[in-house]
Amino acid sequence: MRENIILGVQAKRGWARPLPRKETDEIVAKYISELYVRPTDPELPISKLSGGNQQKVLLGRWLATRPQILILDESTRGIDIGAKAEIQERVLELASEGVSVVFISSELEEVVRLSDRIVGVNRRGLLLAVYAISALMAGIAGIFATASVMTVDVSRTGDQLEMDAILAVVIGGTSLAGGKFNITGATIGALLIATLDKTVVFLGVSSSATPAFNAIVIVVLCLLQSDRIRSAFKRRSAPAAPTAQQKEEVAAA
Repeated sequence: MRENIILGVQAKRGWARPLPRKETDEIVAKYISELYVRPTDPELPISKLSGGNQQKVLLGRWLATRPQILILDESTRGIDIGAKAEIQERVLELASEGVSVVFISSELEEVVRLSDRIVGVNRRGLLLAVYAISALMAGIAGIFATASVMTVDVSRTGDQLEMDAILAVVIGGTSLAGGKFNITGATIGALLIATLDKTVVFLGVSSSATPAFNAIVIVVLCLLQSDRIRSAFKRRSAPAAPTAQQKEEVAAA
């Protein structure tokens, strides 16, 4: 349980700065106690816990980061009545403490009881649209992929293309942690990947080595998207504060 509860805090702090053992123990003990996780042994693997207690551990993981907005998606699904009531009570407490909670549930009674405002989504229509668009895009991609095949065996056509698709979206500006994406940026990313692949072939490098170049790009993007690197760039680009002498010169002018 220990590693699961502190995972969010450690990720927010940065993997290069491990949490002190004392602070880790305090965080783990706090949320095991507050959320009534049973058994209370922090060294117990989460797989040994009941479904309700596993949900409590996951809830504790995100509460430990002290979020201003908390998104809970089916957090009480498939657990016993007692654990469900405890989680629901904790959700109400968080809302009363000023935390904005987005509570997603397929149980209407639960939604009505816990929510101040309710928003519904036409789930069937949305899923139909998503699957239809995905199928169309996959079909178009398949046509382009098979058009360049010069062999009878097409069983490996498109192999690992999903990784190129993810890389294209990331190059287009979407964070690896998720968020909004830009179609124009993703298109540019796909063109850059295609250019990289063709350049590797033109240089006579084996196609089996192409993933290594993609991996280098991913590592660079991970570094550029990290909070530490972004903070460093912001500090460098920020205008320097005027010195006392400069202030005196301006005042004299």
